Amino acid sequence: MYKNDIGINAGVIWHLLSHKGALSIREIGELTNYRESFMFLALGYLSRESKIRFFEKKRNVVYRIEPSSHGNLLLKNENIQVFTGYRTVV
Repeated sequence: MYKNDIGINAGVIWHLLSHKGALSIREIGELTNYRESFMFLALGYLSRESKIRFFEKKRNVVYRIEPSSHGNLLLKNENIQVFTGYRTVV
């Protein structure tokens, strides 16, 4: 996996959380088909950038968009298309 791929995966997960709301790691995995290690890299990236929050709910860790970052995700490469499962976002 390349460094740029982490950002792409983070963008996909961010858009997914933006559309679906709070999701568990299992739900994110089912919707993206990412390997667990790729999900954790992307979630760590988003967490470090203060784009998501995580909390425990019924003994599961759940992730959601940080309210202050909603609608504010910038991808550095404008030519990258991120597939969210709903539409392609440029």
